Amino acid sequence: MKGIKISSKHKQLFYILSKNTENSKLRNYYKTYSKILSEVIRSAKKKIHFNNLSNRSQNKVKTMWNFVKTEINKQNCNNISPLNIEGSPANNHHELACIFNEYFINITNPTLTGNLNDNSSITENLNLVFNRPFEQINLTPITAQEIKKIIRSLKWKTSSGYAEIPPKLLKVSLPYIISPLIYLCNKPLTSGRFPS
Repeated sequence: MKGIKISSKHKQLFYILSKNTENSKLRNYYKTYSKILSEVIRSAKKKIHFNNLSNRSQNKVKTMWNFVKTEINKQNCNNISPLNIEGSPANNHHELACIFNEYFINITNPTLTGNLNDNSSITENLNLVFNRPFEQINLTPITAQEIKKIIRSLKWKTSSGYAEIPPKLLKVSLPYIISPLIYLCNKPLTSGRFPS
């Protein structure tokens, strides 16, 4: 905000100078300066508004996505230029999908994949491609408080997701399932093997 205050004082100075002179360059400079300053002030107000919403929000992720949606909806979707394939506009969605698919299939570096052997194991092929060791991943054990916080943050819905367990059932049965959940979440840390 200190920069905006200084810029506002400069704007007042330019305003007085542009009113007392016949110099068209100074008047144009004042108009341009005013437009830029207005845009900066508008952006600062938007940032302050978003920060206030975020600080007061219970669900910060949802608030962020609502803000993103409002910003996207303000943009005019008609201004998007069409994709060009070798200079001509591409309107056929099937053709576009095939071109993207072909690009991502052929994007790999042939020098890396040329040395791979079909009969070798996955780890041997990885060692051929990556000649330095992988960094060790250290996972911290999950606590009962973290699991409780996650389950309590779920909505009271009866519809189920991929696991076919409704959130309402998880919330009601939390005292009974907390120990098995901690065991299942921390088991890969002790056994070194993740469940499939």
